Formats: sequence, C-alpha cells, structure tokens
Amino acid sequence: MSVAIYAEKFSRLAVNVAHGRASPHKICMLLAVLDLARGGGLTENRIHYEPMLLERYRRFFEAVRAQGDHPNPYFPFFHLAGDLRGGEKSFWALKALAGRGAVLAAMSTARSAKEITDNIAHAELDAALFALLQDPAAIDALTESLARHWFGRGLEDLTTVVERSAAVSRYERRLRSSELTPVVTDV
Repeated sequence: MSVAIYAEKFSRLAVNVAHGRASPHKICMLLAVLDLARGGGLTENRIHYEPMLLERYRRFFEAVRAQGDHPNPYFPFFHLAGDLRGGEKSFWALKALAGRGAVLAAMSTARSAKEITDNIAHAELDAALFALLQDPAAIDALTESLARHWFGRGLEDLTTVVERSAAVSRYERRLRSSELTPVVTDV
C-alpha cells in the first residue's frame, strides 16, 4: 500500500468534531507513532504504551490543545483500534496481555492508563503501514498529510513542534544506527 492510501485512511479517523475543530487525541497519538518511527524506535510492529511514545504524544498535544482538552493518551491508544469513518477496519490493532484476551474483548473504552497496562501488551499496525514507516520519506509525507488535514488552519505551534521533533528523531535514528562514532581522546 502507498503513502496516499494511508494518508486517506488517516483523513477518515473517527474523531469528535466540536466547535469547528477536531479532537486532537487520536491525531496526536498517530503523530507520536510517526515520530517514534522517525527516531528508529519502531523496529518491530509493536507499539508499547511507554514513555518514549507518551512523551511524544504530550508534545504534540500541547501544541494543539484547546481550553478544556486534557492529554489522556489511554483514550486514543485504545480507540485507534475502532473503525474508520465509513466502517472500514482500522489499521491499528490491540494485542492483549497473556490471559487478558476476554477482558480486552469486553472493554468498550479505557478509562485509565492502568486499564491499558493491565490488559494490553501492545498495539500493532497493518503490515503495509508498518513497512511504510521504515522509510523516512514516507514518515515525513504521512506526518505532513495528517497534520495538514486535521490541523491545517494555520497552527504554527504544531508545525514548530513537528519540525523540532523530526530533527530530534532523525538524530536519534542516527544514534541508533551507529552513524555517529564516538570521539575517543587519549588521557
């Protein structure tokens, strides 16, 4: 599948729209996942509910939040598994912890981070989307498309955060891939 297909899927996220703007939760979670991939932190198709993801989510959320918005990352982590607008199956799937499959199947929402960590091992993406996220150019294109579609009404703060996060994540990727060699000095 191509970047264009996933950009279109991202545009059909089932998000609440109130007062002329989209709720930022799912969008910010996806931006965080894209940024995690950009930084080389998504080497296997497992998105863990952990600080590397949650810190990125908070950065993006702070850039776009409106008065009354609260950064509750457990909501989008759980609800990204729901259908897209139009009824198409999501590209995001939740995988239960061992012995917690029945509990996860019975959950209609997550009301706390504890409900995520007690029941969900990780989320997985469609194999085709995960493959796309191994290409930095695809990540950049999906990030730009997602931000422009949902927040394209002149949100300079988001653009600044995306650019800053992208620069940090690219450096992180270089560190992970050992492109940077440590400087050793004789003592």
